[in-house]
Amino acid sequence: MKKVLSIFLMGILFSFPANAQYESDTESIDSIIKALYESISGDAGVERDWDRFKNLFVEGALLTPTFKNQQGQIGLVQWSPEEYIERAGASLERDGFHEDEIGREVDSYRYITQVFSSYQSKRTKDGEVFSRGINSIQLFNDGSRWWVVSVFWSSENQEYPIPSQYLKHEWMALFNGENLDGWVANENEGTFTVENGTIKVYGNRSHLFYNGNVGNANFTDFEFKAKVMTMNNSNSGIYFHTKFQESGWPIHGYEAQVNNTYNNDPRRSGSLYGIDDNEEITFPDEEWMDYYIKVEGKHIVIKINGDTISEFTEDDDVEGFRRLSSGTFALQGHDSNSIVYYKDIFVREL
Repeated sequence: MKKVLSIFLMGILFSFPANAQYESDTESIDSIIKALYESISGDAGVERDWDRFKNLFVEGALLTPTFKNQQGQIGLVQWSPEEYIERAGASLERDGFHEDEIGREVDSYRYITQVFSSYQSKRTKDGEVFSRGINSIQLFNDGSRWWVVSVFWSSENQEYPIPSQYLKHEWMALFNGENLDGWVANENEGTFTVENGTIKVYGNRSHLFYNGNVGNANFTDFEFKAKVMTMNNSNSGIYFHTKFQESGWPIHGYEAQVNNTYNNDPRRSGSLYGIDDNEEITFPDEEWMDYYIKVEGKHIVIKINGDTISEFTEDDDVEGFRRLSSGTFALQGHDSNSIVYYKDIFVREL
């Protein structure tokens, strides 16, 4: 029986189609997912490379959309790659269709991989999003290349939004502009108020920690961006990879300094506080700064208005609390004389 099964499986393997022209599409999980989206995307009137599309799939592969009809019945249909081209190809080319990946979760075991790939659909590359959902993509590696075995998808609606854990490539708002939902202050709650769509930081020492639903308030690799404005002689900071504590300066993670004219500290905005300090470049008070922080692996980059101010790579053997691990963000209320504003606070998990 084992011999018969082996012969049967070998027959399947050697029956797979292949096209050397598209070899780079199937070298990795990243490349085959990228090629899947690219091969169906294009502007109105642009013919798709359907040979490239078909080359991604193992023989017998299925594309399976799910639906809920007007009677409330839930169902699915199954197409081969050729049937998908026949049923959907003409409309994609006629109306224009661009599909982008906005999040991914991957699980692998030996030769098989399951990808939950969140998507958004538009008519033009920079057009409005008219649909979002999740593609469940099954992949197989035969030792020489990757193959798509199945694409099984469901679209998003108001009742069932895409969960945040499947939106790691999308910018997610941490502040709603209306209240401090999703944030918690420690020592002095009154230090933080919402004023004209901003978080105003003004009062005795306190720290405002993010504890909302995005990323379960626990971030490892990420990009963070916010607009920040200081008043004269004011000091604040943005902590990352930190944890809530009842009082004191946060001991976990790192601080990105916010200080343009505060007299008692020479470390200026953009400093990775106490690690890679900026004492030269200053930015004007009462003007919004575009503040950006990126953590990827052991590497930290801090930019202001698009310019890199601090860049640091942590050693592998760092111990203690002041190190990269994972955690949340915190905004610093430094002292009762400092006034700093934050708005448009976003994070994108990597």
